[in-house]
Amino acid sequence: MNNRLNITVVVPTYQRSDYLKNCLRSLFQQTRLPEQICVIVRDTDFPTHAAVRDFLDQETQPDHVKIEIVQIMQAGFLPPVQAGINAAQSDIVVFIDDDSEAEPDWLERLEKHYEDPRVGGTGGRVVKFFNRVEAKYKTAKVFGKCFWYGRCEGNLYRDSASAKTISVDGFMGSNMSYRKKVLDKVQLDWTLKNGTAYQYELDLGLQIKALGYRLIYDPLAKVRHYEAAASEFPQRFSRAETIYWMSFNTTYIVFKHNRGWKRWCSLVYEIFIGQSMRWGVLALAWYLFRFKKMPLFFSASCAGRFAGIKAALTARPRAVSAVKIPLPVDLC
Repeated sequence: MNNRLNITVVVPTYQRSDYLKNCLRSLFQQTRLPEQICVIVRDTDFPTHAAVRDFLDQETQPDHVKIEIVQIMQAGFLPPVQAGINAAQSDIVVFIDDDSEAEPDWLERLEKHYEDPRVGGTGGRVVKFFNRVEAKYKTAKVFGKCFWYGRCEGNLYRDSASAKTISVDGFMGSNMSYRKKVLDKVQLDWTLKNGTAYQYELDLGLQIKALGYRLIYDPLAKVRHYEAAASEFPQRFSRAETIYWMSFNTTYIVFKHNRGWKRWCSLVYEIFIGQSMRWGVLALAWYLFRFKKMPLFFSASCAGRFAGIKAALTARPRAVSAVKIPLPVDLC
């Protein structure tokens, strides 16, 4: 790159100091070091405050990397994300979970895609580990997509058959980055704040794409996610309330970003087709045929979906204007 971009890495954390230390070590070992690291800590989380100070006193820190502890008062998943955006002083803002560790070339891989000014965000694969053992999943073909008719596919933790980068609609919160100037033009939707703020990254990505930017997924830009227990929230899929908010958020996002006839298509998809955790008639019939029983928390899923539709249809739309993005000389 002719003009080097500055990078801020944001690390939200809460009561997981041992994991956090490993995360910070992985950032110190990057082949492309960030200019700034912001550790977002709750004001009442005194053990983590002390652990970070002790870690920084004992660990050899890279030169020219500014490390800041940013205090917040609000609970939840979205407040530390917003605090990180506000505190970032760089061109690129990168996010990683406190229970994740980045591969040494992580930032280098993410940064290179910003050579194209049309790229508003980049992200990579989140490799899941349980009890320090890598989880194995089937290879996926579709990643990070929200189709116009309402189907959403994540799969950003799965391996892919190709190492090629692809255009997506959203990332996983533990491995995503955006241009700071782009983040300043969109906003976190606090309707999605409940539980683990499921799919807030998709909503953010769709807002950025509405501005005319591209989002690039690089499967080789990896972080290892060690699935530490959440201190405030139940494990995903463990309670009806969790399923309710997962269904609510996904359906709300689909209807929020669709307009006109696409909304009607989404409604038909929700009722008559559906997918796992968003049960339409066909998806439910398939499940009953295969497992001979009703899905767990079926009523919670349905209630969340219909509440999500209502919330999206009654929300006041926020105007998002597309911007003209100049091409670099070598792409013209």
